Amino acid sequence: KYLNKYQFWMKFILKFSILVYSKNIHHFLVMDPYNLIDKVIGNFIIKRIIGDGAYSTVFLAKEISSQKDDISKDNNQTKSKSKEKEAKKSRCVACKVVPRMKVADKKISKNLEQEISNHRLMHHKNIVELIDVQKDSSYYYIFLEFCSGGELFQTVIENGKLDENEAAFYFRQILIGLQYIHSLNIAHRDLKPENILVDENGIIKITDFGLSKFLDEKGFTRTPCGSPCYVSPECITGLPYDGKKNDIWSCGVILFALTTGFLPWTKRNRVELFKQIKSGEYTIPPEISECCADLIYRMMTVDCNKRITIEEALNHPFLKEVSIPKSFNEQDNYNSEMNSLFDEDLFKVRKEIKSEEQKINEETN
Repeated sequence: KYLNKYQFWMKFILKFSILVYSKNIHHFLVMDPYNLIDKVIGNFIIKRIIGDGAYSTVFLAKEISSQKDDISKDNNQTKSKSKEKEAKKSRCVACKVVPRMKVADKKISKNLEQEISNHRLMHHKNIVELIDVQKDSSYYYIFLEFCSGGELFQTVIENGKLDENEAAFYFRQILIGLQYIHSLNIAHRDLKPENILVDENGIIKITDFGLSKFLDEKGFTRTPCGSPCYVSPECITGLPYDGKKNDIWSCGVILFALTTGFLPWTKRNRVELFKQIKSGEYTIPPEISECCADLIYRMMTVDCNKRITIEEALNHPFLKEVSIPKSFNEQDNYNSEMNSLFDEDLFKVRKEIKSEEQKINEETN
């Protein structure tokens, strides 16, 4: 009797120990993201959770004054400079926190390095600004521009669909931002309303460069990726495809969703869905104007060689007359000295990610 009880408890303790030290339970018990609230990282203090991703948690953080700022504040400066510094110190940012133990996954490690490497090159009004990257023994911290308007997806959900004029205002900005990304020979490869944010002024900001890719000389990439409902026919063939033309198709699906309030695909099974995408089997509702429908058709053309370009789309009648304040199209000017320091910090973090991946590989081998 006592022996049976002993065996029972020994089995229970063994099973519990295995659970505790498994990756998911260990992350939940030991690396609880709520423990990060009110923690100071660099020049920021983490305030609250605002979102969750597949392998990260997004927090709202607030920029705090540094000792250098306090000293300069005591000096006799002009009122305009003081106000500018005060505004900068009090700004809110988004902080994407990635557990270091999750970087042990080779795929996630590559995506994180790719995200940081590509995003740091981008300085544009329609791209979420990458502000800083920090790390400690448990996490990587990616500080990004905070957009109080949230996801464009949520705007569509709340309104059912967008008026065509409003959709055109947002969509032209998406194309302007994408045009800039493509000018760097980078394809986003995961464009969807969830990865497009809106700031307090209603200005579009493209985000999430985890699947972005530097293209080869011909502009081709090989890996099929992205959200199933937004990928192009050529992306799901398994053959090399033009990353930029793939992005244009995704934009066509986005415009369809903005103006109708739903996706163009009727199939839920992935195999049937991909067949529908490959054949370009979709119907634009009759209430959509001919001008808007024509642009959707041109962007969602199955033959990628006949698909409209971004430049042609921006000059399409549906978008050509859309008025966007000039300042929203201008690129940000950055101090070259700060940029060089920032790039050096990013290089250190990327090097750290690579070394961690190598350690994991050595241990498993």
